[in-house]
Parts: sequence; structure tokens; C-alpha cells
Amino acid sequence: MVGDGIAGQLGNHTVTLTRRGRRGSALVLVLLMTLALAGLAISAVLMTSSSALMQRYFDKEKDFRYSARAAVALVKSLVQRDTTVVVPGDTALRVFTGATIADAGGVANGSIRVNGFAAYTGDTAGTHVPFLTVMAQAYDSAGVRSVVREDMQSDAFSRYAMFMDSVSLGVIPSGQIFRGRVHGNRGWLQSAAPPGPDYYDTLTVVGSLSGSGSFRGPPAVTGVGRIRWPTTTTLAPLAALGQAGNLAFAPVSASDWAACSDLGASGIDLTGRDPTGVCWAWWAYVSPFTQVPSGTRLRLRPVDVNANGVYDAAEGFFEVYDLSPGIDTSSLRADISRVGGNPNNIVVQNQCGLMVTIAGRREFFPVARFREGWVRNRVQLSTAPVVSAGDAWTMSQSTGDSPSAAAVSKILSYGVGYSRCFPAGSPYLMLTERYVGSGSGCVPTLGVTSGMSAPYPYAWGAVGGGCGAAKQYGGQDTTFTPTGSRCRLVGVAGQCAPYGARLGSWKAYSGTNTASISGTVMQGVERPYLWPISPTYNPNSRGVAYASNTNPLYVSGALRGYLTLYSLGKIVLIDDVVYDGDPTAPGNLCRNFLGLIGARGVDIADNALNRPRPDPGGTYRFLGTPDFTLHGIVMSLAAPFTVEGWSNSQATSPALSCNGVSSSGGCINHTGGVIAKYYAATTSGPSSGLVENRTYDPCQAQPANRRPPYFPLTGRYTDYKSYELDTRRLATWPAVKAYLARLRGGTERAVP
Repeated sequence: MVGDGIAGQLGNHTVTLTRRGRRGSALVLVLLMTLALAGLAISAVLMTSSSALMQRYFDKEKDFRYSARAAVALVKSLVQRDTTVVVPGDTALRVFTGATIADAGGVANGSIRVNGFAAYTGDTAGTHVPFLTVMAQAYDSAGVRSVVREDMQSDAFSRYAMFMDSVSLGVIPSGQIFRGRVHGNRGWLQSAAPPGPDYYDTLTVVGSLSGSGSFRGPPAVTGVGRIRWPTTTTLAPLAALGQAGNLAFAPVSASDWAACSDLGASGIDLTGRDPTGVCWAWWAYVSPFTQVPSGTRLRLRPVDVNANGVYDAAEGFFEVYDLSPGIDTSSLRADISRVGGNPNNIVVQNQCGLMVTIAGRREFFPVARFREGWVRNRVQLSTAPVVSAGDAWTMSQSTGDSPSAAAVSKILSYGVGYSRCFPAGSPYLMLTERYVGSGSGCVPTLGVTSGMSAPYPYAWGAVGGGCGAAKQYGGQDTTFTPTGSRCRLVGVAGQCAPYGARLGSWKAYSGTNTASISGTVMQGVERPYLWPISPTYNPNSRGVAYASNTNPLYVSGALRGYLTLYSLGKIVLIDDVVYDGDPTAPGNLCRNFLGLIGARGVDIADNALNRPRPDPGGTYRFLGTPDFTLHGIVMSLAAPFTVEGWSNSQATSPALSCNGVSSSGGCINHTGGVIAKYYAATTSGPSSGLVENRTYDPCQAQPANRRPPYFPLTGRYTDYKSYELDTRRLATWPAVKAYLARLRGGTERAVP
């Protein structure tokens, strides 16, 4: 054998097994094991290093996220509390750039910087309550590392049933019912005697709550934060929207020289003042001239443009009427004296009278025209009210050149809906505002002016003006007169006395009204004076109208659509302001929404349309309607929302009451909300003022999420959602702006 062998026999063969030498194999095994252990050690080292790197990465990532979220919180705080930070309505705002964030210990992280942004989003037409979206970027020298977005639901003033910046001028009385949110921006003073007002939703008060109240919903919450009160500065964007939408106008001067009176024996003052005053023609100058307050009124009106029998969303308009210089606002307000009915007053003669129904059509005849035979004959055709020949004769009697006291008393005695007055410019006043030449064939003239000479013009329908039976009818809702005149009608012929005056005129719309209105719906002469609210017929409209100076604006009418009317002066409601449908009726949710903002206050007029007035016999009568109806949100920036002459006693028989409380004018039936600088009473006791009877509009509630166009926000927000965003797409300011613009949508002018 060679080496270490093993010999053996297998059959006839001899087998030898030889074992190889094993020297050095242990070394290899040791080396392998060493390498394996080294690999394990290296792996352990690498894993430990990787774990440390990952831990540092996540720590850094946490720092970026913390910084971004802290920056979002800082933006929220600044937007809500810093009055110098104003978020624009149509673009994004960089609230801060390159700021540092401190940790809980107050140590700033110098390696991480943050940028903060804010923008209103989600609202495409100003008619929804928007979200406030705040965003923040956290970055270092390597670029943007975290972007966080948070959406907050805004709170609008239009949500409140009542919001008072102060209750210092009055006490919230018993009998008040609040079915929506109520807020007092200081203290809240209620009636001391139970039960006090009723609250069906939350009352929040900044200061203390005193007096009695019945809380039928949540309990009152006191000690809340004060809500920033709007100013003309913060509302400046509304002015810009009104101007950009061709819905801005300037109410005429608050005072001017008086128009000439009829200087005859009866001394009728054509300005409309009551009691009768004196004014002077230029040729009879006596110093000082009498000055009278002039003014402008706005009439809301829907128009069935497509003649389909309903008022569609885009079919809301308004019209603007300016008194001529020297004509008093008592003409605009249809106002006459509270005491001692004066049959010689020019407003009584030319603007008050009898509404009759003839062949299904309502026609109006002013006091001054009843002396004419054709008027006496025509009113006897009425089916509502029924006018007898004897009544017509009584109404035609005169004393000299003026209607007799008995005639005026009779004309004004037919009750609500029949005997009434209208403001200057109303189409129902055609018979005392539209004139024709002598024997002209009843062709309208532009109007009479001061110092006119003979032959004096005739009022529409007069025989002496060449008007036959086809032209002899009363004023109707379609008898529109662009420029009205005033004179004193004398005798029985319907002819003017000397010294007539231009009464006023409707203001033509200066923009482009694209509404094509059928002649069966409206006279062609009226169409140029319609101011379209909707962008359907006014492409630039954003649903905001703007009265651009501090003169009072007198408002009435019916709204179709969404409108915010902002006046730098006082808004005076001379008659009902309503929607074209009951806002609380099923199917009418958010059909219409009106916001009225008066920088110098909002008042309900104490005039012959809202409160009783005496006829010459001393009987107090309604020459409009008892109860005042108002739909919409009223904001009175510098004064209470109240009733003119709320303490004046004007008793009617039988006495009026509202919710069991006696008043002179009945209820203020208001569906909507009141936001006012101060709270003030609207009645002082029996037979005075009007009593508040308020209802919450369902469109005000949070689920509806609607507001009148661009109606002011409170600056309060509720957290809604938060997101972490892709840093690669939002690394620059232009990218952030574009992103926030997409969140606003692309139909900013889609006003209903």
C-alpha cells in the first residue's frame, strides 16, 4: 500500500482504498468562518448605520411636517386676529415668507423655513359661503420638503337671525322670537320681566347676559370672542364689484333749491312739502331761498322676459328714479302729514287716490282727476270696489280750484287695497305725471317745467288735450312714464295751472342689457330703464349693486334672484321689500336672497304707505297696507335698524295689534336676519310704531351654505379638512397660486 491504505478482498479482486492527505483544510475552514463572521459584523455595522440614517431622516421629516403644520396654525391665527391681514376674494395671499418656527421650548429651527398662504376657495359666484384654505411650505437648502393644506368653513353675517354689535340703546323685549343664531358683540340686555325673548337656536354673547329669556334650544354661551365689525373700508370690494358689474349709481343731492309754487291764491307748494310752504321763482327772488331734500329711489322688479308665465332665475331687475332738483322727498316717499289731513297738499292730490278694477284690469285714479266727467263715468264701471253714481259725484266736488275735504275723505275711505298712495314715478301715476299739449291729439310731451307759458298743458286723458275714449283710462302697472312732471290741476278740464315743475325721471341703464322682452310683457319705452341683476342679461354682473354716495336711498319692490345692495348712505324702506315667492314655502328654498347694507343705517319709513294717515275728516286710514313685509338680510353699519317715528302714536279704529301688542302700523313681518350696530326699539307702547315679528329664512341655515352675493364674512372659521400635498408640484409661489385658483373653480360670475 502506498500511504495510509486499507486492503481488502472483493470477490477475486484485491481492493486498496487510499486516504488523501488533509493538511491545510482546517485553515480554509477557519478562513471561511472568519469571513462569514466578518460579513455578519459588517452587516451589523451597516444595519446599525442605516437605522441611524433612517432615524435621522424620519426625525428630519417630522421636523418638516411639524414646521408646516405649525405654519398653518400661524396663518389661521393671523387671518382671524390680525386686522392688517385681509384675504382677497379673487386671488391668493402670501401671508408670510421665509419665517422660522420655534419648538415647544421656544428655540427656533434655523435650518427650516416656512411660507404661509391663504385664499378663499369653493365659492364660484359669491353666493355660497366659501372655505378659507390655508397652506404652508416647509423647506431647507435642498428645496421644499413638506406642504400642508387645511380647509376651514367660513361664517357669514347672513347666517344670523340677529347680530347686534351693541344693545346699549335698548332692551330686547318679551315677545321677540329668534329661530336662528343670535350674537351680541358686547353684553346682551333682555327684558327684566319674564318670560323675555324666545331663543330656538344658540345665543352667543361676548360680555354678560342679563334679564329673562326662554332658551328652547341650546343654552346661551357667554364670554365668547368678539367678531370684527365691518366698516366701509372692509366693504370696499363690494363697491368695486358693483362698479365692475355696471350696477353702480349715485343718488341725487340730499337738498336743493325749492321748485316754484303756484303763486295763486291757494298757494299750492309743488315741492311736495307738508304743511304747505313757500318757494320763489327766480324773478321774485327773496333771500334765503327755501331748500328741500331731494332724493333717489330704487324699485326692485321681476320681468317675465321669455313670457313663459313664471319668473325665471335670471329675470330679476331694478329701476332707479331721481327726483328733479327742488322736489321734496315726501313725493318720493308718498308721505303726507301725520296730523290734520290737508286736501290741498300736492302729494294728496297727485299721488293718492282710488284703485279700481275694470274688465279685470286694475286702474288708478288720483284725487286731482275726479272733477272730470270721464273719470266719474269710468270709475262707475269698477267691479272692485263698486262705485255708485252718488259716490262718484261726492268724489268730484271741489272748493275753488281744489278738491273739497269731503271729496278727498270719500276717495280715501274705500279701505286697504283700494284707497292708497304711490311714490313718485310709479306707472300707476300716469294721470298726474304724463302730460300732453293743448289739442295735440293726446301726444305725450317731455313734461312741463317751471315758468311755462300759456297754453298750459293737459294731463293725460283730458279732453282739452285731444284725448278721446281710447285714451281715457287710469294708471296701470304698464303705463310707464320715463320723465314725469308735476303741476296743479285746476278746474274740471284737467289743465295745468302756471308754474309746473319737472318731477323726476327714471335713470337709463348705462350698460348693455341683452334681455329681449316681448311687447306683450312690457312697453318698449320702459326697457332702457331696466338694470339687469343676472349675468344672463348683464355679462359683467356679480350680483352687487352700489349706491356710491352718502345721500339716502329709498327702496321698495319685489326681487327675483340674488342681490346685495350696498349704499354709502342710509337705506329707507318706503314700502314692502319682498321676494317673488314666499321664502319659507316648500320648493322656494334659496330661490331668492337679498342683502341690504346701509353704511349710515337702515330705516322703515314713517310714511303714508307704512303707517296710517288722517283724511281731512280726521279718520286715520292706511293708504298702503297695514303690516310691513320684508324679505332679506339687513345690515345697518353705523346705526340701528329701526322704524322712523317709532314713538309716534297714530291710532286706528279698530286698533291694530301684532302678537297681542297694540301698534300703529301692525307687524314687521321679516323673514331673514338683522345685523346692526345697535339695537333699538320699534314701538313705544299702544298705537305706536310697528312690532317685530321675525322668521328665519331656511336659506340662512348652515346646511344651505348660501348668502347674498359677496355678503360680508365674520372672520370666524371652523376646521373642516386637512391634507398633505405633493411637494414636487407645489414648490413655487406661482404653482401655489394656480393650485388655489383651481380650488376656486372657473365660474366666478355664475350669479343666479
